Amino acid sequence: MLAQKQAAKRGEAKACRKQKRKKALVLQSDMKEMRMQNIENVLQNVMKEQQKSKTALKNNNSSKTKGRKRKKASDSEDSDSETISSSSEDESEDSSDSEKKSKKKTDKKQQSQKKRIKE
Repeated sequence: MLAQKQAAKRGEAKACRKQKRKKALVLQSDMKEMRMQNIENVLQNVMKEQQKSKTALKNNNSSKTKGRKRKKASDSEDSDSETISSSSEDESEDSSDSEKKSKKKTDKKQQSQKKRIKE
């Protein structure tokens, strides 16, 4: 009688430990999935920010060229050639500077996000 009770208790304890292990494994897998989703979301946000900055740069550069084109049309033919050469130099400098700035910003964002992920 006593041996049966002890065997039953051991069986219950064993079953309880099994359940705890299963719950722990499920919890671990859920945590892994959540981390992966979080990382994916962060990467998507970074990609969206980069896309926004690229489109903003394109819009900014195109608006600058539109303004210059209007000025060219109103100027005489002699001054047109001067403005064309100077505007192309300005555009190349503006675009390279803005691209460098946006690249630095995105690099910093990515580094900070990587640090957060590691923590």
